[in-house]
Formats: sequence, C-alpha cells, structure tokens
Amino acid sequence: DQTTMFNMHDLTVETLNEQDLLLYGFELAIARPVNRIGFDNGSNFKPQGYALGGYEVTGSLTCKRDAESTDAIDTSTPVALALSAGDVFQIDAPKVMVDGSGISYDDDGWKQTIPFRCTYSGATTSTIVEIKTA
Repeated sequence: DQTTMFNMHDLTVETLNEQDLLLYGFELAIARPVNRIGFDNGSNFKPQGYALGGYEVTGSLTCKRDAESTDAIDTSTPVALALSAGDVFQIDAPKVMVDGSGISYDDDGWKQTIPFRCTYSGATTSTIVEIKTA
C-alpha cells in the first residue's frame, strides 16, 4: 500500500553489529554507473551498446554517542545492519563495512555519525541490501 506512512519514531529495530542504536537519522544511496559504448552515425548517433558497472551501496547513520554506538563501530570485519518499522518498512544489510566515523555535539548532546558501505560475499545468491515496504 503506497499510502502507508511512518517516521523515525516508528522504528522498532535500529541495530548495527547487534548493538541497539538511538537513531536521529539515516541515509542510504544505491548507485550503478552506466556508460555508453560507441555510436552509429547513420541513425541519430544512437549508442551501439552500454556497459553496466557494479552496484555501490553506501550510507550513514546518525545516532546518540554512547557505549552501544562505540561498540557497534569497534570492528574491522563486516557487520549486520537492521532497521525496521514492523511490516511497514525494513532495511537489512547483512555485510556492512563501517568507514571512519565522526563525533559532534549540539543541543541534543553527543552524536555519532557512522558512514558505511554494504558489501557481499560474491556468491550468486548474496544480498547487498534488502529493502521492504508495505
């Protein structure tokens, strides 16, 4: 149903590396380069083909800086990311690499910004990210 609405307060699962986070916000970007190959000058310069690059899935989490958030990023191995609002909205990324994180302070207190890259195992059935909506 495309009219189902939710907001950040509806999230019931907010975990990274099995650590519960208090999220202020998140971003998720999916990119895949497409390049034009050659052209046919006899037919309005239409391309002879296209080259598709690999998917790149990146994002960031902004959360309260506490023991849970520091434990979540204290790793150099892939970890699982799970965000869920029941059956309405769900993001699962089974293998996330945490990039260098940042710390900030504002009216809400200490915050941790955690940039990440979603990866996969290389198997034909490996999932990079799974997004479900109602």
